[in-house]
Amino acid sequence: ARGEADAAARRAALDAQTIPAPRAAGKVELHFSKGRRSMPARERIETDEEVALREAEDLRQKKRENPDAQGPAEEQASWLKQRGDHFYRQRDYRAAINAYSSALELNKRNAETYSNRAVCYLRLRLFADVISDCTTAYDILKKVKMVGKDEEQQEQETFKKARCLLRRGMAHTRLGMLDTAVKDLDAAAKLVPDKEVLKDDLEGLKMAIAEHAYSKFKEEGDRAFKAGDVDAAVAAYDQAIAADGGCFQALSNRAACWLAKEDYPRTVEDCTNALALVDPAGQSQTKLALRLLVRRATAHCWQGAFAQGRIDFKLALLLDPKNQQLRDDVSMLVTTTGAAATLGEFMGAAVPDARDHALAALDAAGCSPAAFSAPV
Repeated sequence: ARGEADAAARRAALDAQTIPAPRAAGKVELHFSKGRRSMPARERIETDEEVALREAEDLRQKKRENPDAQGPAEEQASWLKQRGDHFYRQRDYRAAINAYSSALELNKRNAETYSNRAVCYLRLRLFADVISDCTTAYDILKKVKMVGKDEEQQEQETFKKARCLLRRGMAHTRLGMLDTAVKDLDAAAKLVPDKEVLKDDLEGLKMAIAEHAYSKFKEEGDRAFKAGDVDAAVAAYDQAIAADGGCFQALSNRAACWLAKEDYPRTVEDCTNALALVDPAGQSQTKLALRLLVRRATAHCWQGAFAQGRIDFKLALLLDPKNQQLRDDVSMLVTTTGAAATLGEFMGAAVPDARDHALAALDAAGCSPAAFSAPV
């Protein structure tokens, strides 16, 4: 009862309050400065396409005034290359590679950037990458026109090509590709015949190859394999690997022998060891890895390890996507081993991984895996 009384008292107090009258209405006048009719209603921002067209037109104008003028992308690429040179002098080779790679994203036609990155790869013992970059740089330099250049400029361009061949030859030597290395050094010596140092290097390499036991045993293995004597080839490659375990070609060729003998575990082992030499970063971006990936994938499939085989085949097809013969061989192997009905199904869908199913399909096929069994 007391609560009701308090509520009634509060209502009575509110009713007793007077409500103020509404405020009087007024008029406010606003005055604006008169704008120019040519001005847009709102700010307009250039599209990426318009910016690119404007910069291209600016560059064309600069080129007409100065043939050596550079556009924004080229200027940034030059700056990144200079940073790469700085990191190389500091012996920070990985930072230099990053800088050179960024520069090449902006300007893919700079041969010096490829050549300098190749030196960094050489320092890090990434020999397959050295070969790739030197080849790209050499191909660009071959297209440089000598017309209109003075004698000094022509000599500089020629020496750049010789330097690419030298660096590629060093990488080939490290990988045991000695015959190819001799060709590179021989071509470099012909480009700059007055360089006595190159002549000495070439003669020294030829003598080293002639005296190296690795070369002798590898050649014996190659001859035996071509003659069909796989056991003799394996024995020769064993001796070559014992003489120089850092040369991937003997491992690759011995893997071909194991594949011909249907010794799939050893095929996988030799291919894996050879890939560790030619592609230590595991990026599978060099065509030197192509044969090894295909051989290892073939061995995986014949063992019924279809998932691993599919990974290797995908990497191989990415390395050489226009190789129709490779696609046909992979398709035949996939259907023969029972991995899938078609190549598309094998590459895109889940594949069976049952060992018994694979062995049954192998027996039913009644054929041996001869694909990619020829030595390098």
